[in-house]
Amino acid sequence: MADVDTRRDSLSTCSGNDMKRASHFFLKGLLATALLSGLLWADTSREPDIRTARTDRINVRGQPTTASEVLGQLNTGDRVTVLEVVNLSKPATQGDSTNWLKIALPSTVPVWVHSSFVDTNQMTVRANRLNVRGGPGENFSIVGRVERGEKLKLIRQKDEWLQIAPPMGAYGFVAAEYFTAPAPPPVAVTPPAPVEPVVTPPPAPPATSPPAPTTVVVVAPPVITNPPTVVTPPPPLPDLIKEEAEAKERNLAKIRGYRTPPTGPVTNRVVEVEAAPKRIVTREGMVRYTVHVNAPSWYVLESLDTQKVINYLHASDTNIVLGQFRDKRVLVTGEEGLDRRWPNTPVLRIQKPEDIRLSE
Repeated sequence: MADVDTRRDSLSTCSGNDMKRASHFFLKGLLATALLSGLLWADTSREPDIRTARTDRINVRGQPTTASEVLGQLNTGDRVTVLEVVNLSKPATQGDSTNWLKIALPSTVPVWVHSSFVDTNQMTVRANRLNVRGGPGENFSIVGRVERGEKLKLIRQKDEWLQIAPPMGAYGFVAAEYFTAPAPPPVAVTPPAPVEPVVTPPPAPPATSPPAPTTVVVVAPPVITNPPTVVTPPPPLPDLIKEEAEAKERNLAKIRGYRTPPTGPVTNRVVEVEAAPKRIVTREGMVRYTVHVNAPSWYVLESLDTQKVINYLHASDTNIVLGQFRDKRVLVTGEEGLDRRWPNTPVLRIQKPEDIRLSE
């Protein structure tokens, strides 16, 4: 019968008197089997034998028989370390499996020790060697041993027994048919012997005759003679300042009615200049006061239409007071001409008081 707990009850399958009878029966059967055929224990390999559970609720037992107590359970995908492979010639109990695995107990499977041999304050072993059992009683299977001074991890206490985490070396048994097969041992691959390459020496280079000497002919470059460069002096620059001064004199002479002075080099000769006729004009406008410092007069005559300066007013007679005509419309008669200090606007000279009067 398969060692899988298909029920959802307690992990333990027997207790009390039933457990005692089962253990007694198991011991008798185990001794008889050992006398008849013995146990076949598989050798352990150097590499750890790791196997994986293929189904759920696989019972971990204290001995390789279904008559033994259940220590815990494993589920699909749980990995265990196999310590030994146990092959029985015949099952210890009717319907048992003959192929078992002795495994190191996982950390999820607790075990029990008697509290009288443990320092409960420090949780260390006081006996020289203490049995680790699969349940809280001496009728449970021994699943390991701990030495004096070894540290234990307490889970809970039941009467005089302590439930602890499985120490190093604790073991249990599971049916081998519910675990994956062991991995095949690695095959040693012997590398091939190195092959020494055959080196063929290169062929000798063919003999070559030295090249014939080369005659180098050096040709001197022709000498290029440049003709002398004739530098033509630039034409003389005109005297612009002198020409500008002469042009101004000619313009002033035209305005004043003088003759135009001759151009060219000045010669020592007497030039007769005829006096220009006087220009007598009568103009009408507004008399204004001017403050220009360079003006030839303090008063000007503005046009009635454009309000621009027509003439500067200059009184030759001291009896003529131009200030009394300021900002008034007048008719004025006099000689009109240009002043050198103010060549842009002509000056109107008033000779007599009656030459200036108010205009209606």
